[in-house]
Amino acid sequence: QFVKRIHQGDIFSQEVIKKYCDQGLKNFYIPKEQQKNFTTFVSNKLVELLNDPKLEGDAKLEAMGK
Repeated sequence: QFVKRIHQGDIFSQEVIKKYCDQGLKNFYIPKEQQKNFTTFVSNKLVELLNDPKLEGDAKLEAMGK
């Protein structure tokens, strides 16, 4: 069973994600036609973080582990 919690185009904070994790959410479903878009989005955000000169090494390692 799936419950739609986040819709395409929604902006959500790390606190929202933490709340879902705290509630026991372990997996989420991404429709096949949206998987490439989602993967590209996440990859681009990670590259932005890793290229941020203000972010220290430990913070970059933490971002990669999440």
